[in-house]
Amino acid sequence: MVSQLKDLLGVKVPRHKGAFKIILTLKDIVMNVQNSNINAIYVSVTCIIFMVAMNEFLKPWASKRCKFPIPSELLAVVGYSAISYFFKLGKDFGVREVGEIPTGLPVPQVPPFALLRLVAIDSIAVTIVSYSIVMSMALIFATKDQYEVRPNQELLAMGFSNIFGSFFSCIPLSCSLSRSLIQHQAGGKTQLASVVSAVLILVGEFFSF
Repeated sequence: MVSQLKDLLGVKVPRHKGAFKIILTLKDIVMNVQNSNINAIYVSVTCIIFMVAMNEFLKPWASKRCKFPIPSELLAVVGYSAISYFFKLGKDFGVREVGEIPTGLPVPQVPPFALLRLVAIDSIAVTIVSYSIVMSMALIFATKDQYEVRPNQELLAMGFSNIFGSFFSCIPLSCSLSRSLIQHQAGGKTQLASVVSAVLILVGEFFSF
């Protein structure tokens, strides 16, 4: 929540690392709150109100009358992207935009094994954290949908995926808490949902809209 607060207020704060980064980031946000961009706050608040109204009222009402869920998150992204484009929120109102997104995939290459000794210790912590997050989310969904999770299969899948991704300079594999919840709420139950997401991301990598 703290990591998103600076964007909600439209303020710039330095990036911190270490054990107290959340406290230091929150301190910087409070110190710079007078520099908040009122237009960014309007966009953030209206988006929050839209999502709360959709998830708490419209979605439950529509679920009783329609088999397909309302893609409220997609509507928010598309709608606010259109508003930003047509009203030039970035240029005329100082609202921070994502900016130009590079297209295409990186050329596969052998990972630089010379760096292994520099990241060996840190990779242990990354492995433990990423595996814990993946298993936590998997167990939550398994409990909701009543199916069994095999931890060793999850570990093997993560290992092979990270080995493959290392040839494309990918970040360490884990699951996205927000994206996984959104996909589950949208009705995604099997691996086919991830296949569809991957195809859409692949299309987005080669075509800029």
